[in-house]
Amino acid sequence: PPPSESSAGPEASEPVAEAPKPAPAAVPPSPPPESPSDPVSPTAKESDFDMFKRALSKGVVMTKHCTDGRARRRVISCNDSFTAVGWKEEGKSDMKGELMMSRCSEVRKATEIDPASKVMGKPVTGTKALRASSLKDRNRAFSLIFPQRTLDIECQSEVECRFYMRGFRRWRAESVHSEAHT
Repeated sequence: PPPSESSAGPEASEPVAEAPKPAPAAVPPSPPPESPSDPVSPTAKESDFDMFKRALSKGVVMTKHCTDGRARRRVISCNDSFTAVGWKEEGKSDMKGELMMSRCSEVRKATEIDPASKVMGKPVTGTKALRASSLKDRNRAFSLIFPQRTLDIECQSEVECRFYMRGFRRWRAESVHSEAHT
């Protein structure tokens, strides 16, 4: 799994306002400095993308939000040819679902507006599944948007969410580009 984000503690001569919080286990690397206008661009550093691909090839335990409003821990992974994303129950070998990344139209953070939905005439964020779920922190979740469904994922931290969003956005862009040229 990707390394964790770290912070240096205060110098002994400085007053201590608050002790730094330890990073959670299995958190992806600190993302490179991001542009404020595009916090998760598909042009992730090559080494970050390689790390993303390695993590998915092994499988990453995440929370999958379902259309029934329930959240379930699932292993999110890719197929051997790195053309599809899938999920399965922890400890099981059979994939429950698999979606071709070339069919993914968007990787959308849960805090971004859903252009296809409004509630009482006002725009709403997240997908229908995320809005119906028990999601507590929208900054840790994103959705892969496909023509007939969404894959709604919650990460353990905001850093992990940014890392996987960048990876999925690059994977989607490369998959769509690759299919357009075949």
